[in-house]
Amino acid sequence: GLDSPNSGALLRQLGVHTPTSGGGRAHISLNANGSWEKGYDVDAASQLAGADLTWRGRFLPAAESGDAKLFGSAKARSPNLAPLAVALGLAPANGGELGPADIGFDATLRGDRWGFSRLAATIAGVKTSGDLTFQPAKPVEAMPEASAEIARAEEAVGSGASPVKSAPAPAEIEGQLTVERMPHCGVL
Repeated sequence: GLDSPNSGALLRQLGVHTPTSGGGRAHISLNANGSWEKGYDVDAASQLAGADLTWRGRFLPAAESGDAKLFGSAKARSPNLAPLAVALGLAPANGGELGPADIGFDATLRGDRWGFSRLAATIAGVKTSGDLTFQPAKPVEAMPEASAEIARAEEAVGSGASPVKSAPAPAEIEGQLTVERMPHCGVL
């Protein structure tokens, strides 16, 4: 297992881009059995930013790009979801309390697109269920830079405008969520 006095620092060491340096203690344990070619049965448990997280599923490192590379069931429980949301970069550090959370879902990773099915969550007394997909933001493709000579030639003929780089495609969340129970104060 891995232990750290700082959840944000541990997440950054694991490649999760998180803006915070806090989040409280962290512990991650991972057990995997299998082989590269046939895949691995995976059991993971962690405590991050006050939340208990578990995962049980399969990891297929040799999967083709369109095939499922990771799939299984996950659960998250926390007396206050805010510190975990901050540690993952999903909420501002001074955003306040989000309330207790009990979340369960099946997840599948195909390429860089996540599918979350059989989602069942109760967060701060609000009960929801549904299916979602998440496509992370795509990075801007690096455009080849013109050599200095080509740039000078284009400038001399009046077409010296530098190529416009487009903004990255935004992250996408699609699907359906049903709110089964919400306090009246949440509607107003």
